[in-house]
Amino acid sequence: MSPPVQEELNGDTAYVSLLHGDRVEFWLYALMLGHRLRQLDQATPRVLLVARPTEDYAAPFLEGMSYKCLQALWEVRPVDLVDAAAADKTRRKRHRYVFTKLRVFEVPYKHIMFFDLDVVVRRDPSELFKVSAPAGMYHGRWDRSEFASHGGLLPQEAFEKDDCVRGCVNAGLLRLDPPVTSVERRELLDEMLREVAKLKEDDQSYLPEQYFLVKQIPNWHHIKVAWNCEVNPRWSVVERHKGNSKLEKCREVIKAELPRDWFELCETQEQLRSVGMFHFSGLWLQPWWYLNMPPTEAHQQLKKQFDKRDPPGMVALAVAEWLLAAQELKESAVFSEDETYCFKQQLGMLERTAEKWWDGVQSCNACGAIQDDYDESCEECEVSAHLARVVERSESATVSTSKGRRQNWDLGGNKKRRQRKKAEKDSMELAESRCRRPSPELGLSSQ
Repeated sequence: MSPPVQEELNGDTAYVSLLHGDRVEFWLYALMLGHRLRQLDQATPRVLLVARPTEDYAAPFLEGMSYKCLQALWEVRPVDLVDAAAADKTRRKRHRYVFTKLRVFEVPYKHIMFFDLDVVVRRDPSELFKVSAPAGMYHGRWDRSEFASHGGLLPQEAFEKDDCVRGCVNAGLLRLDPPVTSVERRELLDEMLREVAKLKEDDQSYLPEQYFLVKQIPNWHHIKVAWNCEVNPRWSVVERHKGNSKLEKCREVIKAELPRDWFELCETQEQLRSVGMFHFSGLWLQPWWYLNMPPTEAHQQLKKQFDKRDPPGMVALAVAEWLLAAQELKESAVFSEDETYCFKQQLGMLERTAEKWWDGVQSCNACGAIQDDYDESCEECEVSAHLARVVERSESATVSTSKGRRQNWDLGGNKKRRQRKKAEKDSMELAESRCRRPSPELGLSSQ
């Protein structure tokens, strides 16, 4: 009989995140996340993986006072970068190092919650340790609420590629249980890194580590959208090539390509304020851009700036909450005198950058919304005009359908009945166009 395996762990649960590169805003994000987690759940240890430097990739936050600031809020664990440029489909290869997240399996804790840095946590996340691992918010289909319940096992077919989409999990928040011994953890990580090294251009994705994880690890469970709520407006304006022309472009108003449960989360202010974590995924919005404003002022400005594009006010609420977290850290006593000086120096630099940028913007002459880039009209105006046209078409179709019903009320035959049903269906679809189902293709990103 073999002897029992000895657990080689530092503890039962831990919150883990990853910092790499030299961008000061992500250093600030790490400090803010550590401080907010400390406020909400002081008992659970916090581990920050910080990537070591390479010949062409700096790591300034592993030395000096910046490093000491991190140590005030995290157990800092230096790790080696995992470079997988071949699997990154982005033009600038901004996801080439996301596979460094796999280093989370080296962390010697039994149960782990992994967070991206570009988040703001609003409620005690310790309840998520009750969710079976592995777990993450399912990504890939607009109707995920029909088969994905919080904590429930996701069906394997949800990850298999069909004619439209291939599913994965959003790696901005993950529940993971690493092996209990250091030998097993090393074997698991080494096997994963060997598979990463095999990735080629045919495996490229905008979400490479997410598809990799669900391929390598079976039996994923779902984490509900309220715990990984991506910050987006409902409506936005995009530039597309006009017809087959590569030179001529046109602007088009589109509805957010996000699942149904994301839209349901915004139906009432009470539901929106129940969100446990906002996630600033992608590049379109960075909360530090508003560091020159108090939280209440930023909230008011964003409500006006996104009045038509984001009626529920998710963008305004999320940014204001993030700014409040920054303010709480600034007013805290977690740093030594020298650390406080370093922190305020770096924070002040970002505040001045934000202030200088906002000094150069203008308000739209038509609606008054603050905009940074518009020609004849701003995005607010374009979305407003689009929604007005939708309502007009809906009302026109309803009137036309009503006249058709009166004219044909007494006509018999299956053909006439089919025509009436089709007209009613078309009218209903137009009337509900503001809440039409989003496309199954999603556009999510990681750091």
